[in-house]
Amino acid sequence: MSPKIVLILIKMRMKIKILNFLSVFMRGFLRYFYYLKKNNVSFKSAYFLPILLRQINPNITPETEPIITYSFSMFTLSLIILICFFNIMSYILSIFLINKYDIETKFPSFKRYIKFYSRTNKIFLIIEVIIAFFFLLVSLR
Repeated sequence: MSPKIVLILIKMRMKIKILNFLSVFMRGFLRYFYYLKKNNVSFKSAYFLPILLRQINPNITPETEPIITYSFSMFTLSLIILICFFNIMSYILSIFLINKYDIETKFPSFKRYIKFYSRTNKIFLIIEVIIAFFFLLVSLR
């Protein structure tokens, strides 16, 4: 086989792997949204915090004891900090993997998108660190 044919076959194989990954990812997403629709869960935001709080279903009214209100507030702050921590770890991991496997040279046609992705990841990383520190300071009060 000529090198051109081998290169074309490798590119086709990579495209098939990417399409398989995307189809598995989309099936999982569709199952999750089907579950939400089936259980009559309606939400107006794309964040996980309102969905998690809806699953917990807290009954915090003005008549509840102050210690319960305080504990629920601390729980909410801790949940926000945990979500920020997972986001920070995922941003660092994605930047590390982009640099480790040198994706920009392996896929030169996507170089512009990869650079944009890594720059925005660094910006989001800074924003998440600021949010996490802010909520840590608020929870220490």
